[in-house]
Amino acid sequence: PSKIMAMELLVKLFELVWFVGEHSKLPIISSKMIQISLKHGMSPLSPLAFVMYGNYNALTRHKFDVGSHYVKLGLALMKQRSSKAHDCQIICHSAYTRLHMEPMQSAAEIFLDGFKSAMKSGATRYAMKCAYFYDITCFWSGSKLDEICRSMEETIKQMRFHKNLVLISVMLPIVRLTLRLV
Repeated sequence: PSKIMAMELLVKLFELVWFVGEHSKLPIISSKMIQISLKHGMSPLSPLAFVMYGNYNALTRHKFDVGSHYVKLGLALMKQRSSKAHDCQIICHSAYTRLHMEPMQSAAEIFLDGFKSAMKSGATRYAMKCAYFYDITCFWSGSKLDEICRSMEETIKQMRFHKNLVLISVMLPIVRLTLRLV
């Protein structure tokens, strides 16, 4: 149990360090998670460690083939050790690298899968994050604007309900732009 708590803490630390832009510390955190997994056995968060290390390689170091390898490994581990509580995190994080490796339309569907998984597990923070990225990806991939507007309006309603004010403030400029284009 203490190793699982350590892994959960490292996941939160990784996301915080990514958000503030201290990317030089990312491989240390994800490597420590992988080390804990290999030393003490796989946990439900172990696949996320591989996915996060893959994201670091792909998105920060621009080594997309290495990053994609680790993301695929994490997704394969997720299928073997499925956990409703953490699958949404793994799907959400894997979509960032997959967005660079696969067609944008299929990556948008990954965010939708992450949203559904997060809502089932009650992880509303990840659900709102996936909904935001789904709408943005659909916008940039050239989906029909009226469908995007409906989806964005629904996403903002859900964000207000779940009090996710940061994502609302980030999403509003894109919503305004989309409404002007309709």
